[in-house]
Amino acid sequence: MSDKIRFRTLSEQDMSSEQKAVAQAIVDSPRKGIRGPFPALLRRPQLADATRVLGDCVRYNSSLSDRSRELAILMVVRHWNVDAEWASHGKIGREAGIQDAVLEAIEKRVRPSDLDPTDAAIYDVCAELLAKQELSDATFARALQEFGEVGVVDLVGAIAYYNYISTIMNAVANPLAEGVTRLPR
Repeated sequence: MSDKIRFRTLSEQDMSSEQKAVAQAIVDSPRKGIRGPFPALLRRPQLADATRVLGDCVRYNSSLSDRSRELAILMVVRHWNVDAEWASHGKIGREAGIQDAVLEAIEKRVRPSDLDPTDAAIYDVCAELLAKQELSDATFARALQEFGEVGVVDLVGAIAYYNYISTIMNAVANPLAEGVTRLPR
């Protein structure tokens, strides 16, 4: 983790008209600010905008419950050790009903005990895709039964999107905000 700012947030006067339009769309979106990968991505406004549109679909227009979506996101960001996203989505996950014991288990890279069938399906799909880069027929069938076809697509889409976001976040590696601690490596 670098302690240097690799991509500062561009000031309005430093932005092109296209960057300003995309930055405004990001601010006007449910995320309400330019943070995470967006300070870097604004260097390529088309990529920043495509990322925003896909992220809005994955995060704010999913057929998955907030709890299920956040559990999947947390599995991915823990896999990639994205400290800032872990802190942010840990808070969102708690607000969505994920218990601290589940978060602590994921942080320790162990399967939480006593998962209900929905959380178990989310956990197993994430764990298999992240560890094996494929999904077994049995796990797919359980997810399909639990979430239906649209839900499985939303789940896999969330996993894919947050792998993408995690890669960017680890590359730009800005210093952590005050109060955010590093995940154990």
